[in-house]
Amino acid sequence: MMHRPMPFPVLIVLLLLLATGAAGCSGPMTGSTGPGGGPATPAASPPAFPEGSTVSPAAPFPDPEPYEISPRFVKNIAEYGEGGRPLVTIYDATSTLSYQSEALLADVVKAPLLITFTVTPGHTNPNYCYFILTIRDADTSTVVGQEGYARAFSSESTKKLAFTTPGRYHLTLHGAMVDVRLRLQAGG
Repeated sequence: MMHRPMPFPVLIVLLLLLATGAAGCSGPMTGSTGPGGGPATPAASPPAFPEGSTVSPAAPFPDPEPYEISPRFVKNIAEYGEGGRPLVTIYDATSTLSYQSEALLADVVKAPLLITFTVTPGHTNPNYCYFILTIRDADTSTVVGQEGYARAFSSESTKKLAFTTPGRYHLTLHGAMVDVRLRLQAGG
């Protein structure tokens, strides 16, 4: 009796079945079991972090009055000072900014300091016009407030900022293609 060779397509199918069955097997299976008698699952390896970078739990800073707005800088404040007296205007001027910065130093003896600015764009395309007002503690150079018009800030043209403690404030006005009316008021 003559032996007949297997047809080529059948041989390919058998080889594919054997390869699929062996896929993923890199070694012999061991008899280990996991909790409850089921097969053991490999432990998840911890994610790789860049060398030296760490994050760990920390205690929050205590808040002495958790329901009071107590920062030096607030955005919404009435235009009245201590005892309901109206604030006194200590500066009121308009600056035209064209890709440059200007600075002012405000020495506030009686809080609050209320800063109001109104921006008038100098171009019909708002992408060209922007304004940034950065307020620093003049003694430490620490930024205590920042607001602006366009780009990272809203396009609302009039904004108010208030600082609830007296002190020396350094104001940096930076912008492009805008006229900015800046008004500073303090406790009277």
